[in-house]
Amino acid sequence: MIIDKIPEFDDNQLLNLYRNAIRYLDHAEKRKEAGEILEAISSEWKLRLEQFDKGNYKATTPKIGLLKKMGYVVGQEGVKTVTRHKILDYIMENDLPPVSSPSYMEEWGSPMSRYRYKKLHRVLNAFVTGNQNKENIEKAIIEWKEDIDYIENNWRLKVF
Repeated sequence: MIIDKIPEFDDNQLLNLYRNAIRYLDHAEKRKEAGEILEAISSEWKLRLEQFDKGNYKATTPKIGLLKKMGYVVGQEGVKTVTRHKILDYIMENDLPPVSSPSYMEEWGSPMSRYRYKKLHRVLNAFVTGNQNKENIEKAIIEWKEDIDYIENNWRLKVF
């Protein structure tokens, strides 16, 4: 049965199962099973959050990360600098939408926190280092570096 396999699912698979189970709540013939699956998913998310809090769990990176879900895009198809900075400010100042598993979202910490700042800084740096050898991405790298400077100049002192 699928419930028995839930602990083996990565966070993306678990989130997909959650979305499917939610949809099945509307179908009378599948409502009971969907409810049981949702209970098992909730229990698994709680367990993963507890493990994460103890430092024993690393969330699966979602296929589409938080920054992209929030409209942050750089490079040829990217948004203007002022828009990117407003998005980064919003991410720092506000509660975030649940774009992935609870443990992934927990990695972002609370609004206006050092933890949130460090995560955002780490993600932007990973974009730069992970893409330096790719072709036709120079504009994106320049913009990521600009955005790292932006958060360092505008957020570091506010949260440390």
